[in-house]
Amino acid sequence: MTQCDLFQLIRSFGEQNPKKELWLKSSLDFSFPIHPVKNLKQSDHSFEILTTGLGLFGVNGLLPYHYTELIIERLQAGAEGLKDFLDLFNHRMIFLYYCAWKKSKPYVDADYVSNLIKCLIGYYHTKQPVDNLLYYSGYFSSSRRPAIFLKNLIADYFAIEVKIENFQGKWFLLPTTEWSSLKGVMGNNVLGRSAMIGSRFWDDKNFFNITLGPLNYCQFLDFLPNTKKVKKLVELVFQFVGTEWVFGIKLILKAEQVPHCEIKLNSQIALSRNAWLGTQAHKKDADDTHYIGSL
Repeated sequence: MTQCDLFQLIRSFGEQNPKKELWLKSSLDFSFPIHPVKNLKQSDHSFEILTTGLGLFGVNGLLPYHYTELIIERLQAGAEGLKDFLDLFNHRMIFLYYCAWKKSKPYVDADYVSNLIKCLIGYYHTKQPVDNLLYYSGYFSSSRRPAIFLKNLIADYFAIEVKIENFQGKWFLLPTTEWSSLKGVMGNNVLGRSAMIGSRFWDDKNFFNITLGPLNYCQFLDFLPNTKKVKKLVELVFQFVGTEWVFGIKLILKAEQVPHCEIKLNSQIALSRNAWLGTQAHKKDADDTHYIGSL
């Protein structure tokens, strides 16, 4: 084992045990060291490496030998304070040597750069897997999330044509507790402020449409409700715009790909999903598949 092997050991520990403490201490031996690492100690919360090549005391220590002899005498008397105090400096010095070595010894691993990018886009502490979003970090790092960013993100991620339509109105149901009634000041009945007729309201500010296509038939089936791709699409959109938005998904199927509705054994035709009436070929793309995106 060489000095580089010691630093490799430190690096491996840091990668595999990021939540454990690492202590670097120096050996008190006067014997000629064969390896830079004399001993390893591991507990539930810490990891200790006893080195022979670096430190303040020992055969290769920076301090004169009588300091090592003094520490040994104190340890034999049951006093560990001096050694523990000097080990603080040993730890810092060995770690600085390691940092200098690490700067010039890159290794094949994406964790450091990936974690750095996750910090920049605000997803470092999330429990959701976001490694597939790192390529689009430029979009996520911006405080502005315009529709063109979302369009390019979806189009590139799924390799399909995408169109975003903003300010698409939708009826939203009011909770019964928010209905207007004539029961005093808590009845939401102030004209021009809180009064509202009916149990729903029209909103065109928090709703937008995502149009996918024209798609071939296989792509169309992939983006029907509750499929894996749709779940990933919805998750991607919510990660980008936030969960406070509501959006619809509209599928456009190429005219020549529209299937004929045939009722037969093992038919994959399903009502309201991929069934169209008629026997003649469609002259225009089918654009009547709409649904709300939800997790």
